[in-house]
Amino acid sequence: MKKRPLRPKRHKTYVPFYKKRRRYAKATRDWDDPRYIEWRQAVFKKDGYKCTVCNGTYMLEAHHAYSWAKFPQFRFVVQNGFLLCKKCHKKLHALHSSNTTMGDYIDFKVKYGIKKR
Repeated sequence: MKKRPLRPKRHKTYVPFYKKRRRYAKATRDWDDPRYIEWRQAVFKKDGYKCTVCNGTYMLEAHHAYSWAKFPQFRFVVQNGFLLCKKCHKKLHALHSSNTTMGDYIDFKVKYGIKKR
C-alpha cells in the first residue's frame, strides 16, 4: 500500500505567506521621506503628544483626516493630521474604510471622545 504525502504538491507559482511583500508598501508611502518625518513630528507637537479622542499618551499614531491615497494634495499639511492612540486608530478604521475624510474623523470624535463637563 502506497503512503499518501502529508501535504499536496504546491503549484509552481506558489509563494508562502511569510515571503509575500506588502502589496503597496513602497508605492504608497516612504516612511523615511524627510517631508513625512517632519509632518509627523509637527502633528505630535500640534496635538500636545496626546490622543485627540481619549487623551491617551501610549502608542500614539499620526492619522491623516483626508486619506493619503485619495487626497495627495493634503499629505504634508499639518492641519490634516491628528494624533490617535493605537486603540482609537484601529476603531476609527474599523468603523470607516481606510479612505477617511474630515467628516468621518469628526463623527468618530463626537461619538467616542471624552465628554466635557
